[in-house]
Amino acid sequence: AEVGKLWCWVTLLFLAFCMANRCGPQRQDGFQANRTKGNKSSKGQQADSCKNYQHINVLVSNNERGKESGSPEQKGIFKGGSRCSGFAAGDKHLQPPNAHADRSIAQKRSITLAIQIGDQRKAERLLKELFDAGVVPDVRLCNLVINSYARNGDVACAENWFMTMRSMGLTPNKASYNMILDACVKADNVEAAERWFLRLIDDGQTPDEVSYATIIHAHAKHGATQKATQWLQHMLNAGVRPNVIAYNSLIVACARNGDIVGAEKWAYAAESIALTARVSNHTASVNACAKCDDESLAGRQREKMCPSKVEPNLVTYSAMIGACAKAGDRIRAEWWHKRMLERGLQPNGHTFSSVITACAKAGDVVAASRYLDDMQRAQIPADRVVYGSILNACAKASDAERAKKMFEQMQSSGIQPNAFHYAALAQSLAHTGNWIEVENLQRTMINSGIPLDEHFLYALLLAYSRNRTRQPQRAEAAFLDARAKGVRANKHVLTCLRKAAGMVRYKELMAAGDVLPQ
Repeated sequence: AEVGKLWCWVTLLFLAFCMANRCGPQRQDGFQANRTKGNKSSKGQQADSCKNYQHINVLVSNNERGKESGSPEQKGIFKGGSRCSGFAAGDKHLQPPNAHADRSIAQKRSITLAIQIGDQRKAERLLKELFDAGVVPDVRLCNLVINSYARNGDVACAENWFMTMRSMGLTPNKASYNMILDACVKADNVEAAERWFLRLIDDGQTPDEVSYATIIHAHAKHGATQKATQWLQHMLNAGVRPNVIAYNSLIVACARNGDIVGAEKWAYAAESIALTARVSNHTASVNACAKCDDESLAGRQREKMCPSKVEPNLVTYSAMIGACAKAGDRIRAEWWHKRMLERGLQPNGHTFSSVITACAKAGDVVAASRYLDDMQRAQIPADRVVYGSILNACAKASDAERAKKMFEQMQSSGIQPNAFHYAALAQSLAHTGNWIEVENLQRTMINSGIPLDEHFLYALLLAYSRNRTRQPQRAEAAFLDARAKGVRANKHVLTCLRKAAGMVRYKELMAAGDVLPQ
């Protein structure tokens, strides 16, 4: 039995050996065949890669020829060494979308989401992954990245991605150029914005109302009214109807120069001319174009965004009221505020603040308080600026009771007073000579962590001098203590010191030194 088992094992081993010798050559032949096939496939891929490389070299050489023919690189518009992570298209093998369609769609959605949350680096990384996958992105995706930098005024990165888009063979649309214009304006580079405007025309694009309004705004924000007006005339000569943004910019330019007449001229123009506009807001228009695939879709999107006729908006009247407030023209400020209400526009915090400031500068406390009541009825919260304007008006009008009421109202609304509010209230009390309340207010201010300054010192010395019984000793002690703490002694402080301490003691203090204005 043992011999039989051993014989069976020997037989099985022999059969296995024979089968192995029979199948070995076939496997080797199959391996050689697969190896040959793989070599052919690899050679084919290398050939395709060479073709793509040659194609991209043509694009790069075309860009180099563009430089020689006066492209933005030669003119100094594009800046090398950008800190953003744009790259040359010659490093990628770009092909039209293929079997990776599902992946590319997901990537595009991720890029859009990254831009919306402000994660520019992630958007750039995802866009590069599309390139690596051999997918040519559309202009819309590149515009999203450009616009994300344009909103922050990052001209270098916006230009870098513009160049990347062109080097890949993608043709920038009008929205692409408008975004670069917007980036230049936000960076206060008016010269670069004008060069890009000319480049837009040289590349066969037609400037629209957004393009012209951006250049007008660039000059207006610096108060260059003449330049802004010239560009508006260029806009009209080109047959482009101005939108309300262009007129608002001109109003702001006049306001910066204190030219109320000029501001009113453009405000009336915005009211009287029927503006057939395709955009109602410059920023919204740029963002809408960034989200559209082509110019026709961008145009339709702009048409949906706004009505066919654009009347002067809240910005128009807010700028006009602000110009009047800056000049202290209460009558004009109130008139334009009333005109805004008649046109059905609801005022905001800025318009109320401007008209209150205008009334306060004119010393009309009653009118300023009335507009504050209107502001509260409209459920628009007042800020420190509004209360500061009214308290300053109360100080000019010596209305201590109203000043105390406004100060308490400000505190009850949750606004913590600052040094200006304390000084304004102190001046209101000082005009009546109530030095006791001013001293109490000083202690409250210091306990709240606000140090004494020259404005409150002026109010304190004014109170000592206005009281029926002058307080020369208190005035001198307060003055010397403030000077020891480093408080400046301006001319108003010295005038009140002379009245409170008397001319003789004032001269002695002056002779002691270290009390003169700094």
